Amino acid sequence: MTIFRFLELIICSFHYRSLADNKYLDHGRKFEKDGLSSLFDTIKPKQVFKSGFNVNPLIPFIGSTTDIIMVDQNDQLCCGEVKCPFSVGSKDRQKKDKDKTVFDMEYLEGYTKETKRLNKNHLYYLQVQLQLLLNKCDYAYFYIYGGGPEREDLCLQIWRHDKFI
Repeated sequence: MTIFRFLELIICSFHYRSLADNKYLDHGRKFEKDGLSSLFDTIKPKQVFKSGFNVNPLIPFIGSTTDIIMVDQNDQLCCGEVKCPFSVGSKDRQKKDKDKTVFDMEYLEGYTKETKRLNKNHLYYLQVQLQLLLNKCDYAYFYIYGGGPEREDLCLQIWRHDKFI
């Protein structure tokens, strides 16, 4: 899948759903601080910077809002993207999702916990790649927050894929 196809999918998804008000975004906003705290416990960054809307002057029609920019234990500047899936962490999730974990998310591929990775054909992969490009980082931590200490979290390191971008 090309970056142009990803952009087409993004534009179509904006057209067909409200971004301002839905239970999935509300859930993500509610638990993002907990997810970031859990990411920090896992990564133990040396320094953390708040991130706002970022635009590269060379491509001013593309921007991103990275959850966090940090210096990790390897002294590398990197991005952090936290996902708080409703289907895993919400008490109001559907019956079919009661046993769902972060390892069952549709945007992951791989058969075991150890081989899970972000699917390169999913919009989240594009999101992370654009964040890496715009923030001039080599990699990002993609963190899926399970919703609390009784549920597992998943932390993936996603490297910039220059051929994709």
